[in-house]
Amino acid sequence: GVDRAGLWVYDRAAERPLALAAQRGLPPIILDAVSSLTPDARTAGMDAIRTRRVRVLGHAMRATIPSLREVYRSMGVGSICFVPLVYGDEALGLLVLYHRGTYDWTRSERALARAFGDNMATAIGTVRLAEARRSLADRLSSIADLAGRLSGLHDQASIAVAIVEEAKR
Repeated sequence: GVDRAGLWVYDRAAERPLALAAQRGLPPIILDAVSSLTPDARTAGMDAIRTRRVRVLGHAMRATIPSLREVYRSMGVGSICFVPLVYGDEALGLLVLYHRGTYDWTRSERALARAFGDNMATAIGTVRLAEARRSLADRLSSIADLAGRLSGLHDQASIAVAIVEEAKR
């Protein structure tokens, strides 16, 4: 029942930690505003990531910076729900759900949004683990291949050539 939605991937090490992954119905003004936020920004969304808790911003929107408040008002937003995507202890992203009118999120709706965010985080975390496992398997395979090649070599020049060729691969 939300009017607009955005999903941002979070990279805590980046100067601009939020990168848009998907959105529905969001104008460029909000996309630009969010992509320009810094990790220490005093916004409800960044606070949701820092505290690992769902945050709801009502019509007054006092819990955010004035520039974002103006953007939200220019978009006709009445309330916003910020859902952090947390996998283990790592924040991976932020799901943001916008309503045009004022919407009073119930406790059970917040819990449902949190569960949805947790499932999204699990999916992202699982993909990252699979990619890391595949990368590690490829490196271990290269090391095993190199060890096999090196075992049959007896002079330094041949060993050096084999190591360089494997490093290129």
